[in-house]
Amino acid sequence: MRMNKPERLQLSMSKEQLKKLLLEQKLVASDIRCSDYGSQCELKQLILECARINCSGSLQNFDG
Repeated sequence: MRMNKPERLQLSMSKEQLKKLLLEQKLVASDIRCSDYGSQCELKQLILECARINCSGSLQNFDG
């Protein structure tokens, strides 16, 4: 039996829009596939930045 692959959609958005979606947890990094190495690097940097922001917020809540 052959499994049907889900349909894919290609889209383009600014880093700030993607960052907002990631920070609001409306999108997770595992949902994203990059078509080239440069995009993969940009995504990794963005994920690390979001993690830093989330950790900073968590630490502030913990201290407060």
